[in-house]
Amino acid sequence: MKKTLFLVLCTVVIIAVPCFAQGAEPADELNAAKTRANEARVRASDFEPAYFLPNEWKAAETLYGNAGAQNIPALFNASADVYNAIFEKTIPLFAQSRENEIMELRGNLIGIGARDAYPNYMVPADRMAVLAFDQYEAQDYYESKNSAAEALLMYQALTGASNAWLVRQEIREKRLEPYAPDGYNNAGETLSEAMDAYDSGNYSLSEEKSEEATQKYRVVLSDARRNRATHAIQAAQNKINESDEIARQAEIILKGAIK
Repeated sequence: MKKTLFLVLCTVVIIAVPCFAQGAEPADELNAAKTRANEARVRASDFEPAYFLPNEWKAAETLYGNAGAQNIPALFNASADVYNAIFEKTIPLFAQSRENEIMELRGNLIGIGARDAYPNYMVPADRMAVLAFDQYEAQDYYESKNSAAEALLMYQALTGASNAWLVRQEIREKRLEPYAPDGYNNAGETLSEAMDAYDSGNYSLSEEKSEEATQKYRVVLSDARRNRATHAIQAAQNKINESDEIARQAEIILKGAIK
């Protein structure tokens, strides 16, 4: 009896061990498929697929949701394949879109003469844009994305600064500085802060300060025009008063001569 029981227990153990091992394999396969799908999804989402490929992204998300609901490895693997395909298709679309933004800003800056007038500010931005292109060509897509984003921020900051430079140039060309000297100097200080921020790599602050400087220069332009007009009116009135005085004196002299 004891011998029979021992044989039964041995048989249960022998049968059970393979069962546990077989149960682990599907779990491992499912986890691996989930991990693969999640990683592919995150990578694809880094390049704005919902904007560039909205229909394909929606379909991929639906497939991913079904895979999660049913916990089927094959669905997760299929989802990963779809996300990887979207990633490959989105990369050039994202890169072209960012290049278009950069080239538009750069073209506008060159159009107003910023590159010739302020090469020490434009050249670093140009170098960053070229670096982004080189990294893209080397298929270093994430570094290219980061470099392109920085180049865009640099050109945006310079666009803000150029707006301030243009208003300041108008003030100088019309020789209005003496008619609002305090405001003019204050605007210049703010613009200097903007360019200091640009040099230090804080492009968002640079753009913010440039916008502030632009507004200050516009106020200066308005105030200076008004002050110059007031000055001209006063000068004209003074001449009129001088003429009246001369006429009065002449009349007195004339009367004295007649007597």
